[in-house]
Amino acid sequence: MSNTNSKRKRSKKKTRTFKPLRLLFLVAVMAVFGYGVYRASQVIIPKPFVVVLDPVLGGGAKGLEGYVNEADYAEHVISVLNAKFEEQHRIEAVLTHTPDREMSVEQRAAMINELDPDLVLSIRCDYSPDENESGMVIYADPANRTSRKSMEFAQAVAEQFENSEWYPYEVKTGYMYFHEISDNRYEPLFREEKESGMATWPLLEQTDPVTVICSALYVTNQSESEFMTTEEAYENAADLYMKAILQYAGENR
Repeated sequence: MSNTNSKRKRSKKKTRTFKPLRLLFLVAVMAVFGYGVYRASQVIIPKPFVVVLDPVLGGGAKGLEGYVNEADYAEHVISVLNAKFEEQHRIEAVLTHTPDREMSVEQRAAMINELDPDLVLSIRCDYSPDENESGMVIYADPANRTSRKSMEFAQAVAEQFENSEWYPYEVKTGYMYFHEISDNRYEPLFREEKESGMATWPLLEQTDPVTVICSALYVTNQSESEFMTTEEAYENAADLYMKAILQYAGENR
């Protein structure tokens, strides 16, 4: 009788000891299996490539005035480009703001940094006292840690427009600096190579992701303004921007 009771006690003791071990083993297996499912889901459903599209100004601010309005032009191109991205599933596009909303550079930069996208494309226009000056100037970030990738994307945009049979103007890539000539007065300086110790575009200085600013046309050039503001031109320009973004995204996955 005593032997039987002793065996039962030992058996119960063994059972109580075994249960926690079995539970730990089960948790470990589930953890490994769960991580495997997570990794598989990352392969099957990868994180979308996110691009922020930034039309300058907005709301009541119209920017540079000439034969075309800077804000209106940027909003038209961005609107067409955004619609094209909505029709595909490879890239997720986000606008910094809608045309009816004015946002400062600081607000747009804060929004971009919080979102932390893979790429930022900002569209603007240019101005010159020479009414014959024309063409596109694409500015990369000269100082940010993403400077190299910024120039890669700037060159991808330039190649699309240069190789297009539709676009007839010169395309330049480089860096924009601002040299202080007196209190609160700055002279813009375009440079093909980087220079240290000089201020650049506030949007570039204040954003962390890969950012490129494209000055699409000169509002002071009548023929260029007329050429670039037809419905066909908006479609063509948006197509070229989209191809450059898709190219950059494919190379930087």
